[in-house]
Amino acid sequence: MVKFKKLLSLSIASALILSLFCNIPAFVSAEPAKGCYIDFSRYSFVPLTKEKYNEFKENNPNGTPTAGNMYDVNIYNGNKIGAYSLVADSTAAGGKYLNYVKDSGGENNQLTGYMFVANPTGNYATDGDAYHTVLKEGTAYSMKIRYKITDLTDGYNLNLFAFPSSSLATPNNVSNWQDRVNIKLTIGNTGGWVEETYSFKMPDSYTGKDPHSLMLGFEPRVNGTTSRPANGTAVTYNLSVDYIEITEDTAPQHMEIDFNDYKIVKTAVGTAHIGSVNGHDEALWEIVEESGNKIMRYKSTGALNSDGSLPYSFIANPTGAGSAAAKANAFILENGAEYRISFRYRLVGGEGAITFKVGATGEYWSCNRWNDNLPASDAIALTAVSGADGSSLGTASERKEASFTFTFPESRTGNKSLQVAFVPNYNLRTSETGYTLDIDDIVVDRLTAVTVVDENGNRTVQKGAPSAPASDKAGFGGNTADKLVLDTAENIEVYGRPKAECIERTEYYYDSTFTRPLASTDFPAADEIIYSKKYFKQSSVNQVAFCGFDEYNLRSTGKNYGEFGKNGYINTANEHVWDIVQTDSYTGSKSMHMALSKSYNRARKFLYIGNGYEYEDNVTYKVTLRIKKDSSAEQGGNLKMTLGGGGDVYGRFISGGEGSVITVAADELSEEWTEYTIPIIFVPQTLESQPDYGADYYRGPAIEFDTDSNVAIFIDSITISTVIGPVSGGLTEDGKDLRITSSYIDNGEDKVVIAGTEYAVVERGILAKSANNTVALTKGNSGVLSVKKTDGFGDYWADGENGEKIFSMLIKEIDDRSVTARAYVKLSDGITYYSPESVITDGSTPEGYSLVWGDEFDGTRLNTSKWVTVGADTYDSTNSLVYYSNNGKNAAVENGMLKLKLEHRGESEYSYKYNAPAGLATNGTMNFKYGFIEMRAKIPYKNGIQSSFWFKSDASVSGAEKKSDTTAEIDMVETFGLTDTVTPNIHKWYAKEHSQYNNDGRTAKTHKFENGETEEFHIYGMEWTETEIIMYIDGAEYARYDITMPYESAGKEVGSMDAFNDPMRIKIGCSPYLSELGHYDFTGDGSGYTTEATDFSQAYCIDWVRLYQKDGCELFTK
Repeated sequence: MVKFKKLLSLSIASALILSLFCNIPAFVSAEPAKGCYIDFSRYSFVPLTKEKYNEFKENNPNGTPTAGNMYDVNIYNGNKIGAYSLVADSTAAGGKYLNYVKDSGGENNQLTGYMFVANPTGNYATDGDAYHTVLKEGTAYSMKIRYKITDLTDGYNLNLFAFPSSSLATPNNVSNWQDRVNIKLTIGNTGGWVEETYSFKMPDSYTGKDPHSLMLGFEPRVNGTTSRPANGTAVTYNLSVDYIEITEDTAPQHMEIDFNDYKIVKTAVGTAHIGSVNGHDEALWEIVEESGNKIMRYKSTGALNSDGSLPYSFIANPTGAGSAAAKANAFILENGAEYRISFRYRLVGGEGAITFKVGATGEYWSCNRWNDNLPASDAIALTAVSGADGSSLGTASERKEASFTFTFPESRTGNKSLQVAFVPNYNLRTSETGYTLDIDDIVVDRLTAVTVVDENGNRTVQKGAPSAPASDKAGFGGNTADKLVLDTAENIEVYGRPKAECIERTEYYYDSTFTRPLASTDFPAADEIIYSKKYFKQSSVNQVAFCGFDEYNLRSTGKNYGEFGKNGYINTANEHVWDIVQTDSYTGSKSMHMALSKSYNRARKFLYIGNGYEYEDNVTYKVTLRIKKDSSAEQGGNLKMTLGGGGDVYGRFISGGEGSVITVAADELSEEWTEYTIPIIFVPQTLESQPDYGADYYRGPAIEFDTDSNVAIFIDSITISTVIGPVSGGLTEDGKDLRITSSYIDNGEDKVVIAGTEYAVVERGILAKSANNTVALTKGNSGVLSVKKTDGFGDYWADGENGEKIFSMLIKEIDDRSVTARAYVKLSDGITYYSPESVITDGSTPEGYSLVWGDEFDGTRLNTSKWVTVGADTYDSTNSLVYYSNNGKNAAVENGMLKLKLEHRGESEYSYKYNAPAGLATNGTMNFKYGFIEMRAKIPYKNGIQSSFWFKSDASVSGAEKKSDTTAEIDMVETFGLTDTVTPNIHKWYAKEHSQYNNDGRTAKTHKFENGETEEFHIYGMEWTETEIIMYIDGAEYARYDITMPYESAGKEVGSMDAFNDPMRIKIGCSPYLSELGHYDFTGDGSGYTTEATDFSQAYCIDWVRLYQKDGCELFTK
């Protein structure tokens, strides 16, 4: 181990020495990537400018500045080349784009000036390999790029190229010219933004050293040559790049052969360049039809002479493509890839067996030889999965399924089109009666491997087929992914009273730090490593926190709960009190060992037990801990345990008072695990001796241990519970009423036991209020609802387990989105014990769906991690009539809602007439594909106001998921200045063409409200699947669109309906409905347009937005 550490240190030191000469930090090399997506939203813009060059040279006259992810100047002489910048633009995929302006008088022959570091963050040197894009050697990639070029000097064009760096990840480290790849030559002025897709292949091997971090660039060239302009030649251009998406080109993933389209063509003797079966006389394959189903049949009528495999082979693809002209329909095997092949077969007649063989074509695409013409001893090995003995197929009078896996060798060359053979053994081949073999339903999948690494580093590997999108080639793609087999069982042990459960299960993550939970059990498109960890949690009826020691957390939150909170249990060399040990535990695998002496400093005596929980005001808690005596240590005197909050080396600790102390004689401690319960009522307070520390400092639960002699114990499984359980709630079956419940534990005689003492119940009740009501939740306050019971405590709404008694409150015809509630029970000790406050929402989840994303707008400002402002601080594009701004007046989050409001501004004083909120969208923060989305809102249905809630296809977060070149739009809400009608719609945008469903003679799908309904909140919903879009208002369907076929009339189709299967972003708007802006008059008499008399008093109020999804849906967030 020491030797390894020395080697590692030497390696790092070498990198540090290298960085001293190049003014670049050292790094660790990156693993090759499948591609990348760069939209400059996270790009750290670090250009080497003329100013930085001069500053560097002042301090390092003999050095060369290289730090930066792009260069404005020649790094050797400081001469100007051009200027890079990041330009903010709300229409860009990431809200900004990269711009480069070539200086017309600048140098022309420095290639380093035309390149930039191509990874999502712009990182050019760190110690983290996740921040570099390293493309695989010898691998083909596709690049989708959106860019524009203007002002390019006549006589010149641009060349788009890629260049992997060597040793360091900066543009100057690309001196190995054989590594350069030209992606697209002779690019000219585009006249505007264009989106193009290019293919390129990286060199078979890189020169130089890791990391080969990707650089991309556009270099100027003289038209018709490979030469850059000479220095002194005036050349300029303006280049902008919006986003770059690079994906690895992969071999076919999935294929199905049902022989309905298969054409048998024998290879011609002599040329042998074309053919799906071999040209041998004994190649007796034919396509026959049985009960409307076509199958592949080999039928012999007597003994066969050929002992080779080619007569019994055929090309395996859906059409029998066996020529260069038809190679696009071949299934090409990938070197080193693993496959699974299955088929159905029937073998009758003769006595013997069939040997199944798999391989590929070689020099030609036809069935004239095996790849590399290897002898049988070197044939590709098959592993039988089912239905076969090794590679042997026995007789079967009924159709039988067989399945195999194989790995295609690494070193094969040639065309590698999949070819299979069914070779009869000697007995079958020489049978005088012949035999018949039927083959059908061949399925081939390229397999990927998922390696599961557990906490101890143990590895297990599973292999399966990923999903593959359907192809325009019949029989290719369109499959669903195999599923990983993961341990999802929960081992539950019930013990003690009140009821508590030890739950142990395995959780899975994408990363070794366990921060990104596994989102799908589908096999991925490429080999992947995932990580597992054992999860242990204990819960009880009224439990709010659990502290075990398998994964002991030292801090509760970001707050500082004293030196203990920062540093954990405090030990010194002479006063070593605390150790987490594996020798004994109550639950899980670890416990805390404490060895305490009366002489030890108080700083050693505190144990933090909150595990993330903070005491709530005036709530009564019971803390139960399990203790076991350490019989190997000398014991004496008493053990004193005081429950409180805080706890640090300076004694900043507030106890719960006399009732929160337990003292146990050391000789009464048991060598078996024993439960001890300590109560506390948390009342916020401070210490007079510590005036600078407020009450929040003491919210972290802690126990102070003390002794008047010596004591040694094990501590484990500490639970913090309330006397009265937390409230919960849900809508009744009719959806109109809200039932709120709480519970407590009694001993069967209407008494509650606290720390061994029984107390009679005197009163119990529940308090509730609107979540928007800011008054304290106590009886008698304005807007607080209350129910109570002062006798008959044996009457419960429901009985739970282990003495749990559940009681309830029913709020009739609930109209609040969320309610804050708490319960209480008053005992014969005169104390009222409260539960923590809880917020209960009345929203119900659509059947089969789960909530995955949303915004309740409960804060005081817009959540910018979910919403971005579109078009803020701008005028409209016509006549400057409207000014858009989210200044708090036109767009605000208050009282649990998002409020969007319009204003009149008068022509005399202002150059514009109206203030309006800027649009809100999830550009760059969230895309979703399929699901059920709802918005609860009160919309101003008034003439002159256009309110909207809609969706547009978008790839800014999902990256490669956007498949169509058509843009789809789905309008869930549009009001068009109408007073009682909401109109949905779907649109397609393709190039300069546009179509919408509400057109071409169709009647628009609308919903008209009855009198007074427009003044109320409504829930607007949309369910989007891969086949249809359904609109709802208050749960009732009012519009449905089939998205599997064009909605336009024949011959008028615009773009592709596939756009409605691309990920979408949300967009929200509220604006004047102006004739000056070309808005359509839906009223027919102009009354729907905005005028000076339009009533803007009502805001567009959005209570919440919620997105639900299920299996098959996708969510992309940043």
